[in-house]
Amino acid sequence: MKFLSHWSAALRYGLPSLPDPIKKMINPFITHYTVRSPGERTSQERTKQHVCSVDLPEGSFLVTKDGEGIVSPELLFYQLCNMVPEITDAILIGCHMVSPLDGRTPLTTIEKLREFGAATHYVRGLVRGRDALQFLKDSFLSPPEVLTYLKAKLPNELGGCGYNGDLEVNAKLWISDSDRDRLGQDANYLVPDLLDRENKQIFEYDGQKHHSSPEDQARDKERRDIFGEMGYNVNVITKDILYKPLKFAVFHWELFNIMDRKLVINAKGYAKGLTRLQQLLPRESDPLTEEEHARELRLYCAIMGYKPRVR
Repeated sequence: MKFLSHWSAALRYGLPSLPDPIKKMINPFITHYTVRSPGERTSQERTKQHVCSVDLPEGSFLVTKDGEGIVSPELLFYQLCNMVPEITDAILIGCHMVSPLDGRTPLTTIEKLREFGAATHYVRGLVRGRDALQFLKDSFLSPPEVLTYLKAKLPNELGGCGYNGDLEVNAKLWISDSDRDRLGQDANYLVPDLLDRENKQIFEYDGQKHHSSPEDQARDKERRDIFGEMGYNVNVITKDILYKPLKFAVFHWELFNIMDRKLVINAKGYAKGLTRLQQLLPRESDPLTEEEHARELRLYCAIMGYKPRVR
């Protein structure tokens, strides 16, 4: 029996909101299947048939109610890790698969991906998938939140700030009854985008689209005032900071000053990693042209390359 796999399985599962550089890898005219032995391959046109004869965890190959074979989301994750050119792509795909992006039900969980990787001796993409797992987080609600997290958390060699605190995604931060009444809400908690309880840091993505009315802006200010009164430093990442490398450089430098750390970027591959992160940003919201991106990236890397190393 053949099982829908790779990009074809990703499309069938409805893997949400993949960025343009990853979408461009998908050929909609080619259907990918995985078969369990070379003898099961056929000469069917416009298909790419992959052979996977190794022992895999139970449930790796599924059959739908319509009788169609498809690989499990866990096996799919490792297959896609083998298909993409950069580990950053694999991390982003993993975050999308385990999060309720755009209101969708997550395809799997981080724990299931870990269990699959631990129980598997060999499958293509296994090593990269295991490496990607250390950076995966769930509970993202939108693609910009994923990129905000990646830019903050990834190590310098992958183009990120190398933030070393434990960042919780859309976690509940409990507040007092008086603060609840002050905000005019029913729940006794707030949900910041990224929360580091130990270092008292909060990261909030402000895309401006949903925060433009005076009422929204007043509520955002009230929330941030409450965070501040609770001892948290609030780092607001606007669309300009997320998309424009020079503004991100200022944010990056100020963040490390707040945390009393010295900063340099001299990691091998930093410019390549940062360029890839910029490419993965949702293009429909991008305020820069490709030429402006290239110019800002060159200036950003030149500026950051002369700072002392983080310690």
